[in-house]
Amino acid sequence: MNKMIRSLALLALVSLAAPTPAQADADRDSALMWFDGFDRDHDQILTVDDIVRGGGKSFRRGDMDGDGALNALEYVHSLPEGETEERERWLRRFNAMDGNADAIVTVEEFEAFATRVVRGADTDGDGTMTRDEFKLAITGDEAQSSLGILKQNNNQ
Repeated sequence: MNKMIRSLALLALVSLAAPTPAQADADRDSALMWFDGFDRDHDQILTVDDIVRGGGKSFRRGDMDGDGALNALEYVHSLPEGETEERERWLRRFNAMDGNADAIVTVEEFEAFATRVVRGADTDGDGTMTRDEFKLAITGDEAQSSLGILKQNNNQ
């Protein structure tokens, strides 16, 4: 079960198919920038609360129509034009957050996503995710081998 949850972080944060080593590196770097963006105190440790607190600000800022949820356009709105590959990565992350696949991410779905990511990467069971644990979860061979299972379980 823990292998599957840990692999869910990979699904949520990097490409399901990395056709080239350069693309895989870019996906990994993007995911690590995501981690670093929530690590406000630079201690290389995140909790679900860290992600929810940091994401809440971005969530409210991105919610341009004020409906309390984000659509895909609102989610990628802050990316500069021309960032096509990064936009694709963000959209994959958005889809991983969208638990009921209705093209809208609610605060509850974002919180559930944060929980899945932290639990999936937390190899020592302390309730936190270190940058090293996260990096292992998004690059480990164990995670790569579970992708088929993850596609089936992403919407649960």
